[in-house]
Amino acid sequence: MNEEKRLHKRISLSLPINYEVLETEKKEYNTTVCKDISEGGIRLVLKKFYPPKTKLLLKISLEGINKVIEAMAETVWSYNMRFANTYHNGLRFINLDTRDQNILREYIAVRELTEQ
Repeated sequence: MNEEKRLHKRISLSLPINYEVLETEKKEYNTTVCKDISEGGIRLVLKKFYPPKTKLLLKISLEGINKVIEAMAETVWSYNMRFANTYHNGLRFINLDTRDQNILREYIAVRELTEQ
């Protein structure tokens, strides 16, 4: 039996994300959507494999409240979606402003209530 290791409740949600891959010779900017999000991290669908500990700067557009929060995150895992040429990537937030963290917490709580 697998034991849940997450500290924060994750909710399924599709939000637009702009991201920049850091620590690369050539700047990489792109957009995608998330599949789910929590106070501690996010799952993104990306066109490229990024190994664990790859750092990304994320700009997360919170729909409905017209707020964009900025967060530094690092890849924890990445796997190829069979037959899709895309990768699901689990990232944990490593630098999220306290104010933005509070906004994200409230946003997730409200979305969780409205989805039930």
